[in-house]
Amino acid sequence: MFGAGLRAALIFILLFSAASEAQQKRAAKAPENRVGAKDGARQLVTDEEFAAVAALPPQERIERLQALARQASGDEVAMRKVAELLVRARLEFGLNQIEAGDQQGALEQFRRAIAEFPESDSDKLFIETIAQIPPQLFARKLHREAFEMARLIETKFNDAPQKLLVIAAFYLRVEDAASAVRCAERAIELAPRMSAAYQALGAARRLELKLDDAVEAYRRALELEGGRSAKLSLADLLRATGRTEEALKLYRELVADNGQDVAARAGLVLALFDSGQREEAERELTAALEENPRNFPLLVGAAYWYAASGDATRAFELARRAVEIEPRYTWAQIALARALIAQRRPLEAERALRFARQYGDFPTLDYELAAALASAGFYAEAAEELARSFKIEDGQIATHLAGKIAARAETFTDLLLPEVRAGLFQSRMAETRENAQRLKGLLALRAAMQAEAKDEELRSAIEEFTAGDDEMSAFRALYAADQLLARGRAYELAIDLAQKAAARVESAVNSPVANVAAVASELRDLRAQTIAVGATPQLPEVPTLIISHIMRGRIEDIIGWSLFNQGRTEEAIIHLRRATGVLPEKSVWWRTALWHLGAALEAAGEAQEALSNYIASYRGGPPNPARRAIIEALYRRLNGSLDGLEERIGGSSLSSFELKSPSSTGAQPAKVEAKSPEAAVEPASGAPSAPPEVKRESEADRSASQTQNSANAVGQNDERRSAERRVGGEATSPPVPRSEDRRADEGSEAKRQRRGKFAKEDEPQPGEPR
Repeated sequence: MFGAGLRAALIFILLFSAASEAQQKRAAKAPENRVGAKDGARQLVTDEEFAAVAALPPQERIERLQALARQASGDEVAMRKVAELLVRARLEFGLNQIEAGDQQGALEQFRRAIAEFPESDSDKLFIETIAQIPPQLFARKLHREAFEMARLIETKFNDAPQKLLVIAAFYLRVEDAASAVRCAERAIELAPRMSAAYQALGAARRLELKLDDAVEAYRRALELEGGRSAKLSLADLLRATGRTEEALKLYRELVADNGQDVAARAGLVLALFDSGQREEAERELTAALEENPRNFPLLVGAAYWYAASGDATRAFELARRAVEIEPRYTWAQIALARALIAQRRPLEAERALRFARQYGDFPTLDYELAAALASAGFYAEAAEELARSFKIEDGQIATHLAGKIAARAETFTDLLLPEVRAGLFQSRMAETRENAQRLKGLLALRAAMQAEAKDEELRSAIEEFTAGDDEMSAFRALYAADQLLARGRAYELAIDLAQKAAARVESAVNSPVANVAAVASELRDLRAQTIAVGATPQLPEVPTLIISHIMRGRIEDIIGWSLFNQGRTEEAIIHLRRATGVLPEKSVWWRTALWHLGAALEAAGEAQEALSNYIASYRGGPPNPARRAIIEALYRRLNGSLDGLEERIGGSSLSSFELKSPSSTGAQPAKVEAKSPEAAVEPASGAPSAPPEVKRESEADRSASQTQNSANAVGQNDERRSAERRVGGEATSPPVPRSEDRRADEGSEAKRQRRGKFAKEDEPQPGEPR
């Protein structure tokens, strides 16, 4: 998550510092160019012998060098040369053993190389050999072994500040902040005036999200050295913590020293925005991008700032340019997604964020994906994504920031702001308080349902989730009502929610995402299947009239079914008849309403009509043994046998959900688009053609007959996804989600260790090195 500049820059600084100090030490010594004994003494190991050894395979080289070590006993220069070659040979042999699958043999070679390395030898040799062991292991996914070797090195060289900083650089690279702090503090203890040690400490404190402590560490580094790196890091953190004027002063000094400093120019522009000097910031932004159109830090930072400020068009323009330069940088994709959500293009935002998930894994990314899904009306999926990283504890939201740092807050914006500050150096989150509060309500609703919470807790969560009168409020109300019916809870509240939705249908159907929000539950299986294989489905267009029919029919069905479960059968029948009259014929919602109507009619003593509704509901749907048994029992009771039932049911059943293309009269699988960096920013193309006409009963429906096939296309889902919650008087369990929940039932400590990185180890390092 921290990306880019800081890790690459810090490693460069630490290695340069260590190498330069070691070089100064060596320069003070008289060089010894000859391999051999002191002047006048017999040379114990010749140059020719060393050359011959160097040409051997690593295992033979080790054996020969051990023999030369005995031969060169007493010759200090030769012994040092032997030790250097032996360390290099063991490193090479160990890497060969890893490739051959002998991990234990490799680790033994690495342990010996660390033990045999002369404590007083050069920092250059240390950087080229011993310091390479942990990152080589880590890159091969041997994380536990990498940390073991790093700890051995740290212990052996605990009195060598330059070498400790090199190991601190490894810890920073893999975002092990605690170990980096330990090395940096020990280096400061040994060398209190070493600027690089304070820079390492500042970087580690930033990883811990302790930004005020990081600021103080960088202040001290700047006092000791006054270099560009410490000044830039300090300016960035001052901007992140809202101390804009002080940050501006430092950025101006950096730009005055070097007008081509990419990171400093970016920081200056963003600090001007933060300080309210938008006109000057716009001028500087334009000038900076004219001089360097690929100023990546500026593109990402400015895109996010515009998204947070409500300028979606400008945010999209800059974010798109950023992801074209480096699509793997998670914050660039987050900025793009925020712009797309503001432009009412949440499915494109979802693609961008799912692509980003390949390169980062931290709570803010989970939240952003949930926000995109909720913006499209996929509330069940959004709740699952939130549950990956968050939970409700005593009314607050709890998580582990950066995958490691336990934190809780009243709102998502307060909770996640430290990640935004540390990752982007921005002092505010691109999210509204209202939307963050709704998502908290969604998470609370999910938790309350799973915990079988009291009705008061359910009502509180639902009120928070459904608050507002925006165009999506009707969809939220219907989702919440469905959740109540799924558990057989709070029927009166479900009726209230349905009535609330009814008052906002007109604004809902005109929403840019009504096409998917109205049928979200029926798309869930298809989406889960395609997402699991790294793709996204292209969905058919559903005309506004059909969306209106679906919503109004669902509202009547929710009210009717709730009334029926309250024992108010006659009232229920009225609403259920309305539902079956308005819902698109043969859609899953229509079949569900017919079944509900059949149950109500049977309870009212209208057995014959109930049977007709049961059969009409069952026909054309997938096989359902429970419903078939109910039909058979009633048919046998009315007719004395099952003779003729098969003819009445008739027709073939769908065995699986196929999303039909509206341009076809038959069932065609939905088009699937593979995800790629380009797909993360390109909108779906290819609007479906008009569907063929289907006969309808009412005059209004006949005038819109060409839209009927669209309703069938999205309605032929598995009955397990229907709104039906009760079969023959028995409440049924809600369907088990099929989408991935990779963190279910895992130990929290193991989860934190696995998710402890803001970004994966192969995350790119865009931008200019500091």
